[in-house]
Amino acid sequence: MQTINAQYFYDLFAGLGVPRSAIPFLIAQVALESNNFRDHKVLDHFNPSGITWINKPYQKGATKGNPLPQKETGGKLVYYARFDSLQSWARDYLRILSLGKNKPLQAQDIEDYANRLKANGYFKSDLEPYKKALKSYYSKFAKLAPASSIIVPVIIVAIVLYFVIK
Repeated sequence: MQTINAQYFYDLFAGLGVPRSAIPFLIAQVALESNNFRDHKVLDHFNPSGITWINKPYQKGATKGNPLPQKETGGKLVYYARFDSLQSWARDYLRILSLGKNKPLQAQDIEDYANRLKANGYFKSDLEPYKKALKSYYSKFAKLAPASSIIVPVIIVAIVLYFVIK
């Protein structure tokens, strides 16, 4: 079974062409919204950020999932999206982040990212507590690198050591 952690999401977003500088912003947000990748929505719905189901053709790979708590929706019946894979979720997540005039993927830092999310209506809660929590997660993930960039130097060192010891 695949380990779902920050490195998994880094590689997923990198594979979808997300600018390397923006990936830690996305991972921080996903970690915040999924209880550090442990929320049941991660594996049960392949929906770590809690995207809602909209029943539109451009929400590819999604079906109607469980209802959101009605206290969060003002009494309306709204459902989470259940994606067929984390790749389908990531594509829809990137589609959502590309909506609106504020373009979160173009943020310069984590504070700018949070401000752009709020300005686009991505979340309704107070900005400052959300921003503080987002910054806390970001500090954990800001230095992530693609798995391949970690493996290649290890292989090079192993090859050099092989010839030095031989």
